[in-house]
Amino acid sequence: MFVITALIFVGATSAFAASDTIVWRFPSLESGPGYWASDVIVQFSEAVESRTNGRMKVNFYWGGELGISPRDFPVALKQGAIQAGHGSSAYYAKEIEGCAVSAMPLVAVGSYDEAIQLHQGLKEFMNKQLEEKYNAKVLWMIPWEFVQPLTNKKIEKYADLNGMKLRVSGLLTGELIKASNGVPVSMSLSEVYTSLSKKVIDGAVSSIQNLKTGSLHEVTNYVYNFYYHSAASIYLVSLDALNALPDDIRQIVLEEAERVESEGMKAASTGMQEGLEFAKSKQLEIFNPTEEQIEEMRVIVKPIWDKWYQEASSEAQKQFIDALARTGVTYTP
Repeated sequence: MFVITALIFVGATSAFAASDTIVWRFPSLESGPGYWASDVIVQFSEAVESRTNGRMKVNFYWGGELGISPRDFPVALKQGAIQAGHGSSAYYAKEIEGCAVSAMPLVAVGSYDEAIQLHQGLKEFMNKQLEEKYNAKVLWMIPWEFVQPLTNKKIEKYADLNGMKLRVSGLLTGELIKASNGVPVSMSLSEVYTSLSKKVIDGAVSSIQNLKTGSLHEVTNYVYNFYYHSAASIYLVSLDALNALPDDIRQIVLEEAERVESEGMKAASTGMQEGLEFAKSKQLEIFNPTEEQIEEMRVIVKPIWDKWYQEASSEAQKQFIDALARTGVTYTP
């Protein structure tokens, strides 16, 4: 947890003079532009400033530029330190049950369309808990490309990782790694390259696009098309900041959020194939799991689903069953 010092941000008050410039601080988990997940923030910022004739400016920040961990963005939003923040649903799976459904391991990993179907009905449920706990909501949300092992050490068997240390972004995927005799290591994307180069970890469960955007192709040898989860790239907003906007500017913000969400999904849908082509161009070894290997992992993941389900609220239980049904899976606790 971090402590917010006494700071005053333009845009956090309840009213604005017509001549005021509204400024939002919008940090991202990404290290910089050049990837759809960060590019949509740049596009959103530019469009909002242009359409409001400079009456509103959205300043974006990469990685740890503000000194706030992406895992702490909901708290920072509640405290008014930032007005919007870009994280991953996997980061907030412990506190927000809708995020847990989004990031549940081995759910909706057959195709990107499955991931879209999974998330279609989750935003409202996420927002209910985000508002209750953090006075925030999802401004827009885009399912990630699937996360998969990118390693410098060869995986012989998914069901028995033989003590391999793998970076994970989500708590529940960490549980699956642990159940597979691996060691989950929680760390930010900015730490992964150095940790791999120094052999602190053996690999990262990550989007394949990070081979290029995070230069992980320089410190990995193997790519496994075994998909642990999709989860979602979520762009959160403070309700205080959103509701404080003049009506016309708020409408522009919501319209641009809807636009970049749609465009981001199109970009993400092609990202996995582009990532594979990049991996091939760098001569990395690429492995595809067999049906037998996938079935072994489904047996291992079932108790993780069951444990989460038993501890979840009745509303979250229904959301989980409905989300799986949208992907063609019937879940029996």
